Order: sequence, then structure tokens, then C-alpha cells
Amino acid sequence: MAKAVPRKSVVVTTFVREPAWRERAKRLAASLNLPCILEDDLPADSLQLRVHPEGMELAEPADRPGRGLMLRAPESWFASHAPERSKKQLLGRALGRSVNTVIDATGGLGEDALRLALMGFDVRVVERQPVLAAMLDDAMTRLEGRLEPGRMMLVRGDARELLPALNPRPDAVYIDPMFPPKRRVSALPRKSIQVIRELAGDDPDAADLVMMARQVALQRVVVKRPDHAPPLVPEPSHDIRGKLVRYDVYLNV
Repeated sequence: MAKAVPRKSVVVTTFVREPAWRERAKRLAASLNLPCILEDDLPADSLQLRVHPEGMELAEPADRPGRGLMLRAPESWFASHAPERSKKQLLGRALGRSVNTVIDATGGLGEDALRLALMGFDVRVVERQPVLAAMLDDAMTRLEGRLEPGRMMLVRGDARELLPALNPRPDAVYIDPMFPPKRRVSALPRKSIQVIRELAGDDPDAADLVMMARQVALQRVVVKRPDHAPPLVPEPSHDIRGKLVRYDVYLNV
């Protein structure tokens, strides 16, 4: 099974001058086996993993401080009647009312996992890309006290290797693979998709992951797809459609 191939290298840095933050950047770089560059002459062809008081962000060299990618969770999301808490959202409807435990097998920046946790699902977030996993770990630390304990937990590693060993098995597995490009490109994809693709590459093994997830999930597998793309695996049981995306649902019951 083919694995994703990154397209750009990453350097760790910080725009904060205090020694404590510079030391933190050095420790992070060492843990990820990445170079740490704290001077102004950062390479123009590398992505930057920036460490600062607001969290970790993944940025392109031209991005201003604080404008990179990270999991941003507005306080309004945590209000008791916030729309983000409703299972009437497309993703909540795709998972269904009987599902309690969900494996998010392609964690990414963690936005979908957070939405699932806010809806009341118990979520285990799996991420194999080390930089994204470090960012998720940092984001979950920042979320402490805002989510119920244990509602959202990180598992580092490749979901294809982790899923078969799960005990107990989850009610559902959610998969959001890298979207394929449109055949006729009328506009560039969202910046977040571009940057993550540069970091992690495409997902050539996504169909294999869906097939494995179907052997593990007790109730269903949900796969997020762009509206223009065919199902990743043929013949989903049904789908839940929005204006730009749809959720293909594969029932196991």
C-alpha cells in the first residue's frame, strides 16, 4: 500500500524573542528530528512550524506571524446551544443517533474531531504525520478545561496499522482523505488544503483505509468527499449531501 510523500520540508522557528520560547522551539525541533532556525534568514522554500503563546501554527514563509494554520476554536463553539453542538449538522447526520464512539482516522488539524467532540461523540483522533500530530497534541492541551475529560484523545500513528488492534472496536470510523483536484481548475484550492498537501502529500492509500475501517467499525464508516468526486469505495449505503461536500456512509449493520 502506497504512503503519502511530502512535497516540502519543514523548519521549526518562533517569532517570540523570549529565551523560554526559543528553547521550546529547539526542544520541539529535536523531538521531530527537524532543523530549528531562529534567525531572520529562514529558507524560502520550506514550511515553518512556528511556536508562540497562541499555540503551534504551520505557515508558509510569506505568512505574517499568527496567520498560519492551526486549530482555532472560538469561544462561541462551546456555548450550550451553539450550532457546532448539534447533531443535525451534515456530519452528525452521517454518523447517526446510535453512534457513541468514533475514530477520526485522518486527524489533520483536528477541526472535524473537535466538532464531533462538541456534538457529544467520544473521539479518538489518529494522525500519522508527525508535525500534524504535534500540532494536535498542542491544540488538545489548549482545549483542556473546555471539553469533558476524555472526550477527545490523540493517537499517534498510521490508522491502517492501528485499526485492526483496537479493543473495544469503535461504533464508527470517520475518514477525511485529501481531496482530489477538480479536472477543470477554476480556482486554487483553499490555502489550508494546499499547505497540508505540501506537508503530507496526497493520500494514495485512502481506499485501502476505507476497506480496513469497514472491517473494524461496529456500525458504519463515513467518508468525506468533494461534491465532484466519485465514491472512494464503490456503492456506499447512502450519502448526506451539502453544497460543496458530501458524506458517503457505508453501513456495517
